[in-house]
Amino acid sequence: MTQISGFKIIYDFKDTNKRFRYCTPQNINIYYNAAFNCVPGRYKEIHCVNKSVILTAVWAVLKPFLSEKMRKRIFFHSNPEDLLNYFPSSTIPTQYGGSLDNHHDSELMQKLNEEFENYPHGGLPNYF
Repeated sequence: MTQISGFKIIYDFKDTNKRFRYCTPQNINIYYNAAFNCVPGRYKEIHCVNKSVILTAVWAVLKPFLSEKMRKRIFFHSNPEDLLNYFPSSTIPTQYGGSLDNHHDSELMQKLNEEFENYPHGGLPNYF
């Protein structure tokens, strides 16, 4: 369903100003190709919260290289509570103004890890 319905992404850029030094043209190109050309899914919306001055500058450089369709799907929020205008409160963690209390379910992660161990690397078990 993800490939048909698409997905919405929330990036939190809090305390990432030092990491922007790695935003060289080569690294940006690699990230762009990996994110938009290699992922078999549709990006419906990309929300960037805790916007900084450096992110604004990087966006000014990147914006001309994106298609108009993609530019319309990227949103910047200086206030995380603005996400409530785009997402139901029940799907947003409390740190962003929503009501989702425990968004990292350790029991689910443990179960998924146990199931993953039942499969050999590279695919489903070989029954033959």
